[in-house]
Amino acid sequence: MSIESWWSSIPPVTQKLFAGCGITTIIANLGFVSPAKLVFLPHLVFYKFEIWRLVTSFLFLGKLGFPFLISLTMIYQYSSSLEREKFGGRKADFVYMLFLSCSALLIIGWGLNYVILGRSLIFVLVYLWSRSNPNAIVSFFFGLRFQAVYLPWVLVGFHFLLNGSIPWQEIVGIFVGHLYYFLTDHLPLRMRIQPLKTPQFFVRLFSPAPIQNQPVWGRGYALGRQ
Repeated sequence: MSIESWWSSIPPVTQKLFAGCGITTIIANLGFVSPAKLVFLPHLVFYKFEIWRLVTSFLFLGKLGFPFLISLTMIYQYSSSLEREKFGGRKADFVYMLFLSCSALLIIGWGLNYVILGRSLIFVLVYLWSRSNPNAIVSFFFGLRFQAVYLPWVLVGFHFLLNGSIPWQEIVGIFVGHLYYFLTDHLPLRMRIQPLKTPQFFVRLFSPAPIQNQPVWGRGYALGRQ
């Protein structure tokens, strides 16, 4: 498969998320823009109106290296799958999910002094994918195989073994992902309410209008003529 074919096979929202994370992180590490201009600093957002930080804090993934490549791989794999399958044909719902997740992560990040939020957003996607495919079998390092529902926690444990520290940002992403899952999948089945239903203006903004049937012009025939 050519690079062009591979790129065109990625769903549109995931395309933009993947490209945004890749380009933002690379140009920051090459010195074209200071990482300090990209991270989430609430006092600069609200007092200096540097509102781009609300977006770039999710796109900047830190230093280049193997973890950066793993993060891009996770975006490609799990965001693509969610957009195609769970949110298939519902682009507005997928964008609204990202909007709600990012909003929740910004609030939590403000309280916990997190300045880079991309890793948490990736784990929102991983968690939602694992809940959408709970019985899928995932292959991990050393031939380890397990059901997808355990994937987020296996990744948390793997991070702990590698770094010797609890990955709180990933756990925050799992928490936000579970909250979205509970309010959109579990609660509607139990109480028949949809507290996070996508607003109509999101639907109008991100869902293309249906193509209207166009009149077909052709030759007419007079009645009684063969």
